[in-house]
Amino acid sequence: MLKIKLISSLLLIAMFSFGQNGSKGSLQGSVSNNKGEPVPFANAVLYSLPDSSLVTGAASDADGNFNINNLNEGKYYVTIQSIGFASHTISDITISSGNKNVNLGSTTLQISTQQLNDVVITGKRSTLTFENGMKVLNVGSDITNLGGTAVDAVKKLPAVQVDYEGNVSIRGNGNFKVLINGKPTTLTGQEELEKIPVNMIEKIELITNASAEYNPEGASVILNVITVKQSINGLNGMVESSYNINTSHSAGFRLGYMFDKVSINTGFNYDNNQWKYRNEFYQTTYNSSGQTDIDRTALGDFINEGKNYVYSLGIDYSPDTNNFISFSGNFTFTDRVNEMDNDYSEQFLNTAGTTYTNSLAYRIHKGPQYSLNGTYERYFSSKEHKLSVNAYYFGFSQNHDNSIYISNTDSDWNKLSQQSYYSRINDVVRSDMRLSCKYIMPIKERYKLNTGYEFILYNRTDASVTDTDFPPSDISIYDTIPVLNGDYTRNVHAAYATFEGTVGKFGYNIGVRAEYYMRTAKLNVEATNWNTDFVQLYPSSRLSYNMENEKELALSYSKHTFRPYSWMVFKIPTYHNKSYVYLGNSYLEPMYSHNAELSFQKRWDGFNLYSELFYSKNEKSIQTLFVPDSNGVRAGYPVNIDWHYSGGSSTMLTFSKLKWLNVQQGFDVYYSELTHEKMYSSLSYNISTKVNINIKDYVSISMNANYYGASASAQGEEKGMLFSDIGLSKKLFKNRATFAVTMWDPFKLTSFDRKTSGTGYSDRYYYFIDYLNINFYFAYRFNNYKNGGSNNSGANPSFLTQ
Repeated sequence: MLKIKLISSLLLIAMFSFGQNGSKGSLQGSVSNNKGEPVPFANAVLYSLPDSSLVTGAASDADGNFNINNLNEGKYYVTIQSIGFASHTISDITISSGNKNVNLGSTTLQISTQQLNDVVITGKRSTLTFENGMKVLNVGSDITNLGGTAVDAVKKLPAVQVDYEGNVSIRGNGNFKVLINGKPTTLTGQEELEKIPVNMIEKIELITNASAEYNPEGASVILNVITVKQSINGLNGMVESSYNINTSHSAGFRLGYMFDKVSINTGFNYDNNQWKYRNEFYQTTYNSSGQTDIDRTALGDFINEGKNYVYSLGIDYSPDTNNFISFSGNFTFTDRVNEMDNDYSEQFLNTAGTTYTNSLAYRIHKGPQYSLNGTYERYFSSKEHKLSVNAYYFGFSQNHDNSIYISNTDSDWNKLSQQSYYSRINDVVRSDMRLSCKYIMPIKERYKLNTGYEFILYNRTDASVTDTDFPPSDISIYDTIPVLNGDYTRNVHAAYATFEGTVGKFGYNIGVRAEYYMRTAKLNVEATNWNTDFVQLYPSSRLSYNMENEKELALSYSKHTFRPYSWMVFKIPTYHNKSYVYLGNSYLEPMYSHNAELSFQKRWDGFNLYSELFYSKNEKSIQTLFVPDSNGVRAGYPVNIDWHYSGGSSTMLTFSKLKWLNVQQGFDVYYSELTHEKMYSSLSYNISTKVNINIKDYVSISMNANYYGASASAQGEEKGMLFSDIGLSKKLFKNRATFAVTMWDPFKLTSFDRKTSGTGYSDRYYYFIDYLNINFYFAYRFNNYKNGGSNNSGANPSFLTQ
């Protein structure tokens, strides 16, 4: 703990060491359309008088507000413009010693009646911004995202790690929740990110210490994916395609049609994403006398191929300015195959010579999933005073085929005969129904009360059939049962209230969420059910202080939980290969997380600094432990350990002063300490650099590099990893089309190296990429389709609303 205290102290000193920038002027205002709706990402460009030279500019935020700061005394005029609208100029603006802060009020932009295809965007949003305690990633600002999924995009967020299998973790934790346009989703956070195409995303909000308003599942971390929305009358759309020379390809289209009070959006996307790498595995097991019992080496190839067919439809209707109705549906068919082909050489105690075998393992997940979402919003005296009702249904039906074939080979691993096989076919049916109601009421303009209720009904049924001639000693006793059936049901009733306000320069938000949770689980080979029910409170609080010269300090706290998934509870084995099997734990309990953050933000001309200290204490933390059997098969299963403490700091500096250059530099330090039989601790760090260069408004270059430092867990440690990519894009056909080329890991430096040890065994797993990873992307837009807009109400039209 001494190291983390020292780092924290140094960072706090750095936070408060910034001097004053002097007395400067500022300009504020807001932008709306002729319906009174905010216009996000409108450009407010400031010019000086009398020579009309360009001074600076700013983009409006999601609520249509913009701020231009650090202005010298003088006379100016500002031009406000946004694609699809006629520009508007405000003249005779004076910044003086007696009038330093000028508020322009609200500006209404009229929809342009002219053809706008030839409009050239002369500025770019910063890739990363910080708003109200959130880190906001503007996905369209980084061309290395094009043609990928949300997994590729979130790599650019601070404190987020993505390994070469595409597994996402935030601050070293894979338990996070994904929302889409502020609405719930059912799949794991990882599964949701894998199926969302980047081209559907406008921005991603990272909330690392969520308030009581949000569902507490996900260990306090939430990724809110905001999808693209169009706000121009008539028909518009886009077609696009990407092709990777070694791994993946995708194609899709988006169509939007808006008239009068109705907006319709639809789209289809097909993607085939692959992760391919070479792997090496070394394992040694020991008998009770400490002698080497098995010495095993495996060399092979791993291919993770996932095909997604996604169709979406959204309809929005605004009968008047006080009522809003939205309906959306999404249908996805998934066909995912994991193939692991390993050649084993093994030496057994008291056995002469070496045994050579081949293990060919398949894990196939195939089937449809669909969601329906309906929202009604009623606005009262203002947009801040509203009632929102949401109904959500999710259905899921998949076939899981887990098969392994073991063959004898010669020393060159030429197959001689099949030795044994294992096959488990598991049919999974899932459903999730959610009803929620939210009421927000402003009080005397400075305060706001937010209350709500949510009901969740979740059900999963597993029906498994096993066919095997594996030797019984190689596998779990449950595999000797030919048929397994399991049912898992979860009910949640939740009510919450938050209250926020301001007192001078201080802002605060306090809240509490009360939940009644009930779970029933039954597996046909068990004598008893695993039922539980309880009431739990989840408090939250945030205190902020706005200092001079665009500086803000905030302190927040929240309590959250991670409840085990059904597959973590059911003792249904999942074999990954000949030497590794995962089993559930019917006695697994929920994990509770107490989280605190101290954040500091400073904005000045062209720069933005964001830094935070964070601390987390996890009760009954869930970790996966490994135990080998007499044949060296590692059984991994989740357990609740005593305690898990973690903390650290995250610092991000962005530079966007120059029109042609945007730079983002990050540095994170993490300390982790957990107790299970003995104490384990680790100190690691991450470094990230992102550079965007714009050349003559129609050619862009993006470069990204991320280094993830070494880390440790209850039974193992991982070496550091380096990820990098570079991309080039060019506008074509008068900005109607975009062509981009991206190369991931151009220097072939990325590799994964993990060592694990426990009672009676030690092993090392290593993998790397040995091919070029180059992606080509092309998109064509018609009738002024643009990747912009906002779904700030959480219920506005979108191409993918869950």
